[in-house]
Amino acid sequence: KQHGLAGLRDGLRFLRELYERFWDSLHPQIEDGDLDGRAAPIEWLNNKLPPSIKGIAATRSRTGTVYSLLQWEESRAVENLGRQNPDARERAIAEGKISGEQFDKAVVSTPRAFYEEVATDLGAALDELQALNRVIDEKFGRNAPSLIEVRKCLEQWGDIVGPIVKRKRDLEPDLAQASQRTEAPSGTTGDGGARDASAPASGIDPVDRNDALRRLGAVAAFFRRTEPHSPVGHLVQRAMHWGQMPLEQWLREVIRDENVLAHVRETLGFEATAHASEAQTTSEAQTK
Repeated sequence: KQHGLAGLRDGLRFLRELYERFWDSLHPQIEDGDLDGRAAPIEWLNNKLPPSIKGIAATRSRTGTVYSLLQWEESRAVENLGRQNPDARERAIAEGKISGEQFDKAVVSTPRAFYEEVATDLGAALDELQALNRVIDEKFGRNAPSLIEVRKCLEQWGDIVGPIVKRKRDLEPDLAQASQRTEAPSGTTGDGGARDASAPASGIDPVDRNDALRRLGAVAAFFRRTEPHSPVGHLVQRAMHWGQMPLEQWLREVIRDENVLAHVRETLGFEATAHASEAQTTSEAQTK
């Protein structure tokens, strides 16, 4: 509720790492192979998370209007009602329900950057859910509990946000691309000369590291939308997620064996730095 889809992403990652690292010592203890106690929290999450996910902001207009996915569903229900009974639609709006027009106006007034961030966080949350499901299947086996309702909810988010992001990119192009179109006709440079076909266009090249990562997020969202059966979208999203990590954190995520991790640190020559960082973190935690 506080951090939206990014918070969901982090929560799913935390749960996955909890199972991966502490499965043998988690409460409740496994007795005689009975995993029901371990499965119950996952089943609870599958029931309780979807309403919270649908309550995340789906608009944040320049005038301050914030609507959630629940209100998107409400607005569509109002419009469907209006097709059958216009008077009933007006009564619903008078009672405080929002119309499709109200929701769509809020979308138009919400900056593209908001939806780019939502698309990136959504992709990362789907990746973490997929990774968590793999761990659940591994730990629980044939009777693994399901998070299918969480996945359906995230896929609904994707069905709504994907087309919005596409429209926003058409209507609100990158500043570099807009500047390029304004200052230089197609096929020419800014001084009127012909542009080398092999030279990269300034509007296509990332302007900095953050821009490059954002574009990776957009590529991942494109493949998830157009080729949902393909692993490309999830792999690109994971690469973007890794690109935001310090090297030490990335190594810990991809290498689970502490002996292998120690060898890699030594080979890269930053083992002492890593130990010093861990010692400092421990000291700060004890101080607090």
